[in-house]
Amino acid sequence: MDRETREFLERKFGAIDDKFSGMDGKFSGIDEQFEETKRYFGVVAEGLRNDVRQVAEGVVNLDEKLDRKVTELRQEMKAEFSEVKSMIKVS
Repeated sequence: MDRETREFLERKFGAIDDKFSGMDGKFSGIDEQFEETKRYFGVVAEGLRNDVRQVAEGVVNLDEKLDRKVTELRQEMKAEFSEVKSMIKVS
C-alpha cells in the first residue's frame, strides 16, 4: 500500500474513531438520564402505593361502618314492625 493511501486511510479511521468517542460520550449521558428517570419513577410509584393503600384502608373502614349502620337499621325496623304487629292484633 502506498504512503498516500495509508495516510488517507489513517485520517479516515481517525475521524471515525473520533466520532465513536463522541458517541460514547452521548450514550454515557443518556445512561445517566435514564438512571435518574428510573429513580424518579421509583419514588413516584412508591408514593402512589402509599396513596392506594390509604384509599383501600378508607374503603374498608367505610364498608365496616356501613355494615354496622345497616345492622342497626335492620334491628330497629324489626323492633318497629313487631310493635306495629302487636298494635294491629290489639285493635
